[in-house]
Amino acid sequence: TRKSRYAKTHWWKLEDLGKFSLLKIKLETGRTHQIRAHFKLINRPLLGDILYGKKSGLISRQCLHAKQISFIHPVYQRELTKESRLPEDFRQVILKFNPKSKFLAPNNS
Repeated sequence: TRKSRYAKTHWWKLEDLGKFSLLKIKLETGRTHQIRAHFKLINRPLLGDILYGKKSGLISRQCLHAKQISFIHPVYQRELTKESRLPEDFRQVILKFNPKSKFLAPNNS
């Protein structure tokens, strides 16, 4: 039997895409599969997540992307923040459901 560990996930709906929603997610803890497990728990698995949901014809992987990540550098003990552009396959999913999405604008990618 596996013992459950405390995990807390905050989330906000940024855009309604019909059958899907674009979310902002902030983790208080960093458990393995935390986002995926929490959304499965509320019956809202991630698009394309074959472990916690089901395969999708829209994207060949889980539709999950870290636009920004921050952490305390283990040696210098200061916060580092890194940002990443939205991958093209993720952009195509948004485009299919809302071609006018503000998240497709170049400065939001």
